[in-house]
Amino acid sequence: MGASQSALPAFDAEAYIPPERAALDPAVRAKLPGPGVHTLVSYLPLRMYRSYYDGEGAKDNPALKVPVTEENLTLSSADPSHLLRCRLYHPQALADSKAASPLVLFIHGGGFCMGSLESHQSSCRFIAAETGFRVLAITYRRAPEFKYPAADQDTVALYKQICASPARFGLDAAAPSVIVTGDSAGAQLSISLCLRIRDHNRSPTSVATPADDAAVTAGAGSPSAPALIQPSLLAPLYPGINRFTLQPSNFKYYTNYVLTVPMVEGFFNSYIGEGPAARERLRDDPFLSLDLQKDLSGLPPVVLVTSEFDILHDEGVAFVQALRERGASDVAHIEAKGLLHGFVTNLQAYPTGAAVVRDVCARMVAAAATSAVGAIGGAVAETAEGPAVSAGATIEATAAATTTA
Repeated sequence: MGASQSALPAFDAEAYIPPERAALDPAVRAKLPGPGVHTLVSYLPLRMYRSYYDGEGAKDNPALKVPVTEENLTLSSADPSHLLRCRLYHPQALADSKAASPLVLFIHGGGFCMGSLESHQSSCRFIAAETGFRVLAITYRRAPEFKYPAADQDTVALYKQICASPARFGLDAAAPSVIVTGDSAGAQLSISLCLRIRDHNRSPTSVATPADDAAVTAGAGSPSAPALIQPSLLAPLYPGINRFTLQPSNFKYYTNYVLTVPMVEGFFNSYIGEGPAARERLRDDPFLSLDLQKDLSGLPPVVLVTSEFDILHDEGVAFVQALRERGASDVAHIEAKGLLHGFVTNLQAYPTGAAVVRDVCARMVAAAATSAVGAIGGAVAETAEGPAVSAGATIEATAAATTTA
């Protein structure tokens, strides 16, 4: 090397950012393990994975110090012999009050195999504090011990219990307002639940549980069956929509971004049953593969969140388009830029994620205030202008701001 030729700068391995990770939120990038780690984690025994997931939800989390009161409940699953742990969160203003409030129904994620009240407790406390509403966190029978449609049936059974005793859950019995939300697998279940509520209210003899099936078979079904509370808002957070087809984001983020394709495939096979026979039998089920729903009218207003660095990203975006094209009257899309799947359980570490959830909470408040609250089985209410964005809007949430595209 000649004297006039400058030496190459020293390579700083710690400061180096791979090009494919440059767009990650800085807080996410700082915590994201190196390549291959999440692929290895996906092979942990389920018992260990469940324990790890629950522990992460409670570890050193400032959100757990939010002044929210917890009330543990035991409710029936779709199988009356199986009880479910649930938890009602009362925000500080309602902790010692019998005053009614809207109710946020939160369905936890975890690939239908993991997740619990513990894994998502900080998320629920955060939502209760931000909205000022009570939050009911529910559980469901998980795979592989219970296959599809057990989880789906349980969410319907629990919702019917809310509708049967609204005051028990802090609702105004004369004008109840319920907001349905959940993350990941819980987001998929939240969409399926709202579709089943719609179908029930269109035809009150329609059923969703084995017990109901038996009753109708025996002739007990009746057009006078009570209608269910029409939710004020549906807010699915990075949902899975169809695991029988692959979208480009499945390949782009195949591994190394928390949720991996091998991990999801393992969860899904546990949920529906191993082998080609189970896949073939359920391939065309529109409550399992939600994009097969030909009619998406009659749903409450929808605010759907996708994470940019998520294998489920593209199917979420495609479902937003399907909602708009197949009859949903009010659909907003929030794109969580720079974030990974699962950020809702780690809001204390990701300020951008907290901003996204605050945005969703503002829309919950607006929907409860401006929709036709208390319309039991009635028409879907139009949301007002303001935080509840009108149909066709897409939001990109960044660390700096939330802007309308």
